[in-house]
Amino acid sequence: MPCDPEWMRRASSLNNVPLVRFLHGHPNVCSHTDVIWQAIDAKAWDAVDFLLANCTADVSVHALRLALGFGNLVVVSRILRRQPELHHDDLLGVAVRNRNMEAITYCLTAGIGKPRQCLLYHAYHRQHSTTNQLLLPYCMDATKSLDNVVFLLKLYETSDDRARTLQLISSELPYQARKVAKSVPFVSSVAARATSLLHTGEVLDGALALVISHLYATDADVTAARLTRLADLVFDGELKTQLYRFITRKRKRYVHTV
Repeated sequence: MPCDPEWMRRASSLNNVPLVRFLHGHPNVCSHTDVIWQAIDAKAWDAVDFLLANCTADVSVHALRLALGFGNLVVVSRILRRQPELHHDDLLGVAVRNRNMEAITYCLTAGIGKPRQCLLYHAYHRQHSTTNQLLLPYCMDATKSLDNVVFLLKLYETSDDRARTLQLISSELPYQARKVAKSVPFVSSVAARATSLLHTGEVLDGALALVISHLYATDADVTAARLTRLADLVFDGELKTQLYRFITRKRKRYVHTV
């Protein structure tokens, strides 16, 4: 008797494992990629377990995203072991959007996704404050402290809630900025004040002075307007005045050369 593939889809969605097992004995009944994803969509986990163990059809990335969204990391792991080509970067975004901490941790430790991209997108959403704290350490490169500081300042600069963003980055910025200060010199006219601020807790101002000094010294294409926008973020009045003063000198030199 011919076996309609729709029977398998229905049995799987209903988590009817005995019927799924019976239908699986018929040729081609489990060859459709939508069988597994429909079972996952129905959260029919017993049927999913049987199908992953016995069905040879490829699992779609849509099915994988569903399993991750539901937080079933056992199923996610089995699918990825079976089809490693499904290690798509957007899986981390799925976990973050669902605010599933276990799924986020799974993706991060497995090297799935782009933490910086996710954090830049979600950092300004209040409902993601806890997930952002989990993402942040994975945005830090162990050997590129200057790049880390630039990224942290970008988060702050582009935020529409800088107080909350400053609270987020404060777990990483002090260590990263002080590490950078060991190899990147301040512009001489701001060095004393910036160093004092960096080591007395005003790390944001010190970090901004570091990045401005670095760009001023190494990037011939950086504009005075860009440096001024960074200096505008400084809180300390004395340091801000010093920064504006040498940025003005850069602007005058540029006008003179033109």
